[in-house]
Amino acid sequence: MGTRVIALKKNQGGLYERVEKLFEKAVLNDFKGLIKTEYRQSENERGRSEIRYCQILTNIEREIDPKGEWKGTNEPVQT
Repeated sequence: MGTRVIALKKNQGGLYERVEKLFEKAVLNDFKGLIKTEYRQSENERGRSEIRYCQILTNIEREIDPKGEWKGTNEPVQT
């Protein structure tokens, strides 16, 4: 089984809400107790400055999918 990336939308109810709350709580607590990976890319081109920022939380499947409805969903990404 390969790696999959899915975009969450609000119509995915519980999963979307759990991931959103997890990131909100993580930010408030400075990601204490969580495994977090961050990526940042800066680019200056044609007079414009762009910053791309991505956070990945690892091994939190139980928190976002307590009923096992989204098997293997264990690394939410926030951009």
